Amino acid sequence: MDPDDDLESFIQSSSQNSANNMSINMNSSQRSVAILLELLEEYDNTPRLHHSTDIKNYWSEHHESMPELYKLSQVVMAVPCTQVSVERSFSGLKFILSDLRTSLSPDLLESIMIIRGNNLSNK
Repeated sequence: MDPDDDLESFIQSSSQNSANNMSINMNSSQRSVAILLELLEEYDNTPRLHHSTDIKNYWSEHHESMPELYKLSQVVMAVPCTQVSVERSFSGLKFILSDLRTSLSPDLLESIMIIRGNNLSNK
């Protein structure tokens, strides 16, 4: 760990504060979170990756050794970091669903939107 890395210092202080603030009484969803936190704490001794590391390759290589965290990483990496793609989809909807095309079925509209979204992301 680089002592001059401000991001690393912030992450370390945040993780220590969150561990100190956990409550004792938990419902089932809180227990699930607690189990994930235990898994994360178990792997906490793993050296932190540099921010330029290809995270997809990292998790592909560690799929067998950390299966629970691998599954969690797949969920986290599927979430877009911004809402730009969602906004773009809604903007594109006005070109597909116009006054002249109001009889499109929901399934056909969804299919057109998927094709349009994939077409735009491949450019």
